[in-house]
Order: sequence, then structure tokens, then C-alpha cells
Amino acid sequence: MYFAGSLIGLMSMATAFIPRTVSAANNYVWVRSLSSEPIDAMVSGFSTGGGDTDWFPLPTNYDDPSTSLWHRTGWELIAFRAHDNQDTTRVGFYQDFSANETFVTFYAFDAVEFSGVNPEP
Repeated sequence: MYFAGSLIGLMSMATAFIPRTVSAANNYVWVRSLSSEPIDAMVSGFSTGGGDTDWFPLPTNYDDPSTSLWHRTGWELIAFRAHDNQDTTRVGFYQDFSANETFVTFYAFDAVEFSGVNPEP
């Protein structure tokens, strides 16, 4: 698991090492939540110059690309917030999504995993 962080202002930032192997036009960023509470996520569109940057509720698995998949090509901000109380707790990470696929799992506001390998069977 990849966890690294330091508190900067009101946001905890982290950088996880994911090998840069491919610089494709549309790389896959799969995001899910295994939290006990409903969580929303957003992914910025800096590297693509587009893409939907709205907040979306996270599913508990990667099964449905319409709810768990973003296409991004480089450095982006990925942020999480509580779905029911959106202005209380948030966390964000500036992450390089230039690998073919990145699998992101939100466990808690102080535990987010980034992996180049799908953790689902």
C-alpha cells in the first residue's frame, strides 16, 4: 500500500510512487470507496484540458465504469469529501496519473491507497 502525507494548510497532500510507463492519450483512473460512510470524489482536468470535474458519489467497487472511471493523462488533483456533510471534511492529493491504469481506494480521510495493480479479484 502507498501512504505518504504531510499536513499543508487545511489539506493533507500525498504523493505515491507509481512507475511512469506509458504516456497515453486516455489513461484509466479507477476510484472506489471502502469507507463506512458515503464519499464523493472529483478529479481535476489539468492534464486533459477537459473532462468532467464535478463531484461524484463513489461506488464500493470498480465494476461500473460510468461511476468509477476517469480518463486522465498526467498530474491531477484528486479530492474526497463526505457525501452527507460536504463542507466538514475533505482531503486531496496531487497525483501523476500517467501510468496505464491507477486504482484508487478511499478507506478514510487519512487512508487512501494508490496502486498500479487492481486490488479486486
